[in-house]
Amino acid sequence: MKSILRTIQILFWNFFNIQIFNKYKNPPRNLIISPGGVATTMLINYLSKYIQVNDPNDKDLLKHLTKLPSNLNKHTKILYIYGDTKSIFLSLKRRNYFYSHCLKMNCLKCLFFQGGLQYKFFEDRINYQKNLLTKNQNYQLLVLSYDEIWTKKNKIKKFFKISSKEFIDRFPQKKSRVTKE
Repeated sequence: MKSILRTIQILFWNFFNIQIFNKYKNPPRNLIISPGGVATTMLINYLSKYIQVNDPNDKDLLKHLTKLPSNLNKHTKILYIYGDTKSIFLSLKRRNYFYSHCLKMNCLKCLFFQGGLQYKFFEDRINYQKNLLTKNQNYQLLVLSYDEIWTKKNKIKKFFKISSKEFIDRFPQKKSRVTKE
């Protein structure tokens, strides 16, 4: 019952606040956005020790946006993390997050189809999200692949202007992926 109420809340929130009003009350200055399945939660949890970012559990519904709030400004910094679509799809399915992600990403077609067609609609939505974020120039943007999170941690530090010397030393280690391509 709790999950049904959360699903209704997500639908309501997405439709009315994002689709109609396209605004968030006081969005954080730093956003970490992804389609999911690319270590986003880990990165948000870690970055939150140094800067203000969106909620790691997506309670603010900013983590998997496919439409940006209109009240973002040139000072907003967005780190967009992408990955291999098949790995993301399988990861979300394995962890039983797939359908909630479809709602958050406004991929309603994904809810009504299975198999290859469902995968195709989901892939299209991920591409839509990436295109939306990379073409908009109202904010500062850093785009990294899943694997680059660890190889470009200095770039993340510089992008968010994190001055702490321990940021790099304490950066979480990359874990082996459970989902295989």
